Formats: sequence, structure tokens, C-alpha cells
Amino acid sequence: MRRQGRELDSVNVCLEKKELILKGIPTQWAAEKLVKDLSELLLTKDEPPTYYFEGSPGPAGEGLNVRIKVKGLGSSELTAIEKYFNLKRVKVLIQCD
Repeated sequence: MRRQGRELDSVNVCLEKKELILKGIPTQWAAEKLVKDLSELLLTKDEPPTYYFEGSPGPAGEGLNVRIKVKGLGSSELTAIEKYFNLKRVKVLIQCD
């Protein structure tokens, strides 16, 4: 059995003030878990986030990409999201292109 969280080793996250981009999610289940957890972290915003899914999971694809559009994130929210991904051992980039 694989170690929990190991499936997220290939995931990269870009954090920006109005958008979060998760790249290279290997499975649909991992994407669902990340989206659910992020929805709970972003729940306090006035406007609910908008999710865009791209790509293909599994060995035939390069993984799912999820773009999450938000009205705006403060520095404390960006820090909380960064810590969440660091706990999951996911590489986080801030203000990426």
C-alpha cells in the first residue's frame, strides 16, 4: 500500500491573489479531496470560488489541472493555503505565471 499523500508528489500549486492553479493532479480522487479541502478554506469569502478542470488523470495524461478563481485573497488566507499544501508535501509557487 502506498504511503498517504504520496500521490500528490507530482502536484504543483501556484498561488495568486485572485487565482489558485493546481497542476499535475494524478487522479480524480486526489482532485476531489483537494477541491473539497480548499472549498472549506475559502468558505469565508463573500463570493464562492469558481472551479475550472482541465487535462486527463492517469498514466495516459499529464494529470488534472484545476484553476480556482476567487474574488481576492488576503495575505493570511494565502499563508493558510500555503501551509495546507506544505503539510501535504506539495510544491507551492507564489505569484507564478
